Order: sequence, then C-alpha cells, then structure tokens
Amino acid sequence: MKYEVKIPKKVKVGGFNYKIECGKEFSSDLQADGAWGKCINDLRLIRLDDSIDSSQLSEAFIHEILHAVESVYVAGADEHCISALGNGLHHP
Repeated sequence: MKYEVKIPKKVKVGGFNYKIECGKEFSSDLQADGAWGKCINDLRLIRLDDSIDSSQLSEAFIHEILHAVESVYVAGADEHCISALGNGLHHP
C-alpha cells in the first residue's frame, strides 16, 4: 500500500538547504523529459510536477530527495539504485 508524504517548502540534506518548488509551471518541462521531478544540485533545488496524482507526487519527492542525498553523500549511485531505494521507502 502506498502512502503520501507531506511536501515541505525546503529540506536540509547534509549541511545544504534544498528549496522545493512544486507547480504546474514546471509540468511541461518535466513531462518533456519524462519526469515527475528534478533535483538540480548546483542550485540546491528540487522541482516537482504537481499535475500528477498525490501518490505519484509523494513518490517523486522521495526520489528527488534521494538524488540530493546521493549528491551530498554518495556521488556514484545510478538511477536504478535511486529508483529502487525510492520505491522501497514509498512502498513500506
């Protein structure tokens, strides 16, 4: 069973504050990339497409947080690893 995560306006990963931007204004760019979200580490920014359903939005948020964690701590996890961890966390 999936659950929904409350999405904050910012999140701290390591010593870095990541701003969370969630809105329809990002939808077309993200959808063109086939994505529900994007982590822009250089800007410490996570963008999410809120035109998707709330369960997908929660899953995208967890996935993008993991990209931020990977950037700060791991530097080497591939997309498959990030997706597997995200699915494991989102589907308890």
